[in-house]
Amino acid sequence: MSPKLQIQLEKDTFLKHVLDEDNTFFILKGKLLFTPSSPMKVNQILLRFRGKLINNRGFQSTRKTFFEHQWDFFQDLKSSTVFEAKTYTYDFELAMPADLPVSMDADYAKIEYSIKGMVETPLFSSNLRADKIVHIEQATSPLDSMVYNTLAQGNWNDIIDFEVSIPSHQYTPGSDIPISFKHVSKNDNCKIIDVRAGLCEITTYQNIGSQRNTEAEKVKKWLRTLNTSVNGSADSSSIYLKVPASTKNIHYDADTPYVGVIHRLTTRIEFEMNGEFQTILNVLPIRITRKIDSCETLEAPEFEQLPSYNLVQFDCPPIYLNGSVSDADLVLPPVYFTQPNTIALGA
Repeated sequence: MSPKLQIQLEKDTFLKHVLDEDNTFFILKGKLLFTPSSPMKVNQILLRFRGKLINNRGFQSTRKTFFEHQWDFFQDLKSSTVFEAKTYTYDFELAMPADLPVSMDADYAKIEYSIKGMVETPLFSSNLRADKIVHIEQATSPLDSMVYNTLAQGNWNDIIDFEVSIPSHQYTPGSDIPISFKHVSKNDNCKIIDVRAGLCEITTYQNIGSQRNTEAEKVKKWLRTLNTSVNGSADSSSIYLKVPASTKNIHYDADTPYVGVIHRLTTRIEFEMNGEFQTILNVLPIRITRKIDSCETLEAPEFEQLPSYNLVQFDCPPIYLNGSVSDADLVLPPVYFTQPNTIALGA
């Protein structure tokens, strides 16, 4: 029987909550178990937790250790100590900083946390090693619904009323994105031809360690596109866009100081007007996650109640708008755009 070195963790995945001030989930606890199969000479027993960035973008690979902690359970470098054939247990605990970046993986970079143990033996003997991966993930915030808009609607030149909607902003690899379109033409010379949807991934690589003050590099790739024709005078249509199932093709959303990954859903309503082809373009942000988290377990922040006021009536007359102001000038701006919500593109 061979000697064994094992790492036992109480938990290996930690969730970062936006609203947490004192995050008790960032306590890494466990045991290092060393079991010699026979009396064994040992020089050192240590355990190391490390967070590192690996960036292979460009001509030169970048490796950066941004967090490291080490436990020295035993050390006898001058002369070896004999450990008998029994199990030795070493408890460890670490309060990890709450501002550590989340674990992430991109096409050319990744952020990874690992905990590695080692039993160092004298020369000509094999050292014992053990390691485990630790994950830090970003939990869903109840405030996400204020950032991720799931509806885009408007009017194009008072000719087409349109609406594009999705049921949620969160999706997992392999899931479907149901996209609903509404397109009501108010002009007989306008014909809706088809609707299109595409999912793209945008990765931002920060220039860490660069001597020059260069801007971050953004890489955009299309993951999947789909279109469907609009039959006759139909005023609604739908598309089910499949999210790639393999995490080699699509990566989870992440926001870190080193690398960021976001996803955008782009939709198009294409139509013909007086012999010219036009396009109504809309962009909705979505989030690709490992699992759909329920926000019901998180309590929304409490705000102080606004004071009440008594209505005061003045003798001044009401203010009226000039009759020349059109209805279009009174339309409220949309809630969220990454770019103008509606763009009409010529042929």
